[in-house]
Amino acid sequence: MIDSTKRCPKCAESKPSAEFGKNRARADGLSYACSECTRRANRMWRESSPTHREKNRKKLAELYRDDPDTYLNYRYRSAYGITLARHNEMLAEQGGACAICRQRPDGQRLAVDHDHSCCPTAKKSCGKCVRGLLCARCNRGIGYFGDDSAMLKRAA
Repeated sequence: MIDSTKRCPKCAESKPSAEFGKNRARADGLSYACSECTRRANRMWRESSPTHREKNRKKLAELYRDDPDTYLNYRYRSAYGITLARHNEMLAEQGGACAICRQRPDGQRLAVDHDHSCCPTAKKSCGKCVRGLLCARCNRGIGYFGDDSAMLKRAA
């Protein structure tokens, strides 16, 4: 059972266990340090290793060139919480066209539309708030209106 609080050895604060990541290898099932300290340490490491970002970018570019399906699966899972298979299912459900204007994309992939208010603090979507696939024009249009349905209705 996980205690309700845990002391972070990095910042020396007692925090709720919810502020620690999970780690099955540790006896308490929680990460060594709190999420805030872990993020800070990771950010410092990235800043002290300027070649890391470039190496990662090159690795992903090679993966996209050599195995685009694996790259896209990684990309959709990390950004939107869905797999490439789910993306393709959604595309089939929409008849291969944009969910709004029903136009088929001409050589470009449809963008994954998701509700930004569902996961405002996370860098990625949880996957439950994905609404559909949109062409670039419709995706930008919704973005310009800030996902405000009342403003979209007034515009219509």
